[in-house]
Amino acid sequence: MTAANREWTILLYTVADQRELRTYANLTLHDIDQAPGDGNVKTIAQVTLHSNNVDPIRRYDFEQKFSPVRKTDVQNKLQYIPQPDHGPLRNLKDFLVWGQREYPAKRYCVVLQGHAWGADYTIPSLALTPGVGADRRHDLTRLIFGSPRSKNHMNNRQLQAVLTSASAHKKFHLLGMDSCLMCMAEICYELRECADYIIAPEGLGPIAGWPFHPILKALNRNPSIGPAELGAAILKRYSAKYRHFGGNMKLTISLCSLRYSGELLQAMRDLVASLLHGLEDHSVRSAIIRSRLRCEYYRIPSYVDLCHFCQLLMHEPAIQQQSVLFNACGQLMAALRKRFIEEVALKRGRPDSFGLSIYFPKWQIGGKKRPSRLEPPPLHDPFEVPDTFAKAVAKIDAAYADHEFADRSGWKKFLLDFIQARFVTRRPNNKA
Repeated sequence: MTAANREWTILLYTVADQRELRTYANLTLHDIDQAPGDGNVKTIAQVTLHSNNVDPIRRYDFEQKFSPVRKTDVQNKLQYIPQPDHGPLRNLKDFLVWGQREYPAKRYCVVLQGHAWGADYTIPSLALTPGVGADRRHDLTRLIFGSPRSKNHMNNRQLQAVLTSASAHKKFHLLGMDSCLMCMAEICYELRECADYIIAPEGLGPIAGWPFHPILKALNRNPSIGPAELGAAILKRYSAKYRHFGGNMKLTISLCSLRYSGELLQAMRDLVASLLHGLEDHSVRSAIIRSRLRCEYYRIPSYVDLCHFCQLLMHEPAIQQQSVLFNACGQLMAALRKRFIEEVALKRGRPDSFGLSIYFPKWQIGGKKRPSRLEPPPLHDPFEVPDTFAKAVAKIDAAYADHEFADRSGWKKFLLDFIQARFVTRRPNNKA
């Protein structure tokens, strides 16, 4: 199949450096290997295993014929090509560049598979892997993709840099984040120069990952579809697989058009300006706080649905219809629904899931002291609630250390003012 004729090349990059992840990575590889194909669609994969494994970086191109230059994986029985380990950034870039060079196509879909934590997960300075010694440590860093206790994670800026530098066509046509909690306004906006469309879960993502066999089967039946149509087809097959998974667990997954990132930013600026002005009025400030406290969250209490917050605020009695704040909420929802957010799946009847979350902590500093744990958590608690305003500022600064969206929209300033508005001064204990 020549470059002029191949419609799609799918590039799957999996970080499976934990035992459970390895098991499901093998199932995904078999899913791809057994999918029918006629040459119009090419799927390749690279898997990162724990460094204790022989050949921890393995590349699969799913050729049916046996090749003596490849090795055979003893677990999944598939042939692979071992790769040198140059670290997660170069490993990913080398794979993407190689895939586009070897299997050129009209359109490319990159799928990143592994653990992820959204916008607020800080890794302490610690040894990268057990037993590597004190000379192999990293500084305090922010993680959005990869496993926390390994050397294979990436932060936001690193992921942006790799994707933009690796694309042969400036942007990839479709970026799939087969990882929990990654459909956040902050993350999607930062990836606007990396892809035209993105698919990611707003909530949790099942560890088994995308159902590649039915996805590839559908794509091979109609390989000439564009990225938006492929994204919709992925959501359809994903929903079918996980329709009954986990009961009422939040598994909302979205297809977003990053072409509307500028509209998202402008709508957020207008909303933030109105919210900051509203914090100066007691009744409006109370309405903002109530709306935030009523928001359902996505696994981590500090992640809430952006549209749902606006919807709740618009129904507050203190927010008059056609007021500046009311209109700003409506304009943001209009910018997101059916524009930035093209399609949402697995809402499961939840009216509070519109497809895009945002980092919005509700900490009340200076309130009642929380009971201390009997034993401290291992290393530290990355989601701990700060007990002083200074710690809250530091935590928000850390969460947004590599996100320009928070500064350009003013959202970071609003969060600091919001937390300060909830500051509670403890009364002195005058008991003798």
